[in-house]
Amino acid sequence: MYELPTINRFAVVLLPSEEYLKWTQTCAHPDPNLTLADLWDDPSVYLIPEVEDLEAWLRKHYRVMFEEELSSWDTREEHWPEDRSFDAFLRFFHLIFASSVIDLGKGKIVREEM
Repeated sequence: MYELPTINRFAVVLLPSEEYLKWTQTCAHPDPNLTLADLWDDPSVYLIPEVEDLEAWLRKHYRVMFEEELSSWDTREEHWPEDRSFDAFLRFFHLIFASSVIDLGKGKIVREEM
């Protein structure tokens, strides 16, 4: 049996919804052939702190994820949806949570500094 190393984070996977796909088609360079399957092939994964009340944490911190996903398609905020509430976030993404994050990589985890 393996003793696999875990890290002290939870993970949130954002799977874009049909509403997000429709929004991408309003951006500066839409891809008319883009499908949900294309978007789901490479979803974003956010590592978050281990928290007891996940919904409360998300309600407080969802905006950074929402805006990161919007800016990946269009950096001009004036082209983002006007409604960027928590409810809009939940309409734009299906969320998958993982409380076990297992590190199968070799070497240290390195943060890319921006």
